[in-house]
Amino acid sequence: VYAHYNGLAGGKGVGKKSADLLGAWACSACHAMYDRVYLRSVDCTKADVELGFWHGHARTIATLDREGFF
Repeated sequence: VYAHYNGLAGGKGVGKKSADLLGAWACSACHAMYDRVYLRSVDCTKADVELGFWHGHARTIATLDREGFF
C-alpha cells in the first residue's frame, strides 16, 4: 500500500494528498497506523511512527532508483 506523507510541507490539505514523490510503500497495518497515528495498541510514539515512515520513504525511493524509474 502506498502511504503519502501527511504533512502540510508536502502539499497535503483538506481532501488533497501530498505529492506522489513523498510517500512510502507500507503494509496495510503500518499505513493505517501512519494515517491515523493509532498508537493505543502498540508500544511506540508518534515520533516512532513518523521516523518509520521516513525510513520507508528512503527505501522506496532507493528501490525506484535502482529499478530505473529516476
